[in-house]
Amino acid sequence: METASYAVVFALFAGTVRALMLWRSAIGVEVVNVAVLGALAEGRGRELRAMLRDSGSAPYLDVAADIGQSLLELRADGVTAPDLAKRLKRQADLAIVAAIRRLKRHAWLDYLCLGAILVAGIEATVRSRASHLDVLGPVAATLLWLSNLHAARSIATRSYAGATALVDSLLASVGSVPSFALEPERAPDS
Repeated sequence: METASYAVVFALFAGTVRALMLWRSAIGVEVVNVAVLGALAEGRGRELRAMLRDSGSAPYLDVAADIGQSLLELRADGVTAPDLAKRLKRQADLAIVAAIRRLKRHAWLDYLCLGAILVAGIEATVRSRASHLDVLGPVAATLLWLSNLHAARSIATRSYAGATALVDSLLASVGSVPSFALEPERAPDS
């Protein structure tokens, strides 16, 4: 095997590992938002973070938990509605930034993949003869790299949109759902 072949195999391996990591990070933000709203409406705010942690490792789960916990803490502090919206949106922005950093944590695999593609492409260009496999390998690795890039951007975009929708839903529900409390309501003793 030549250097270009090793580079293509490495690029495909690194791209596949990154794709699997991104696949684990993808989650239906609408489902998470419904779970958060339901847990808060039922008065299970203290259990929210543990419930979401048990659901997986997607960065958006931490975003939703942070937003839910922030709402409970701000409500416990007696923050008024106009100030509540501003502070909750700020907390959501901080949670999103942390989630995007977590998503970028393994972006070095993308750079390694791109470097290996570049090495394979240069070697295939410099060589006097290039077979179909010498051309198709870097093309396949490049398509995988582009797919990973698109997936990372899509996850970040969905996380931002989901967080914004969750904040808006929580702010709309604050006045109408009185059970957004720290402790679940207890049934009266008979």
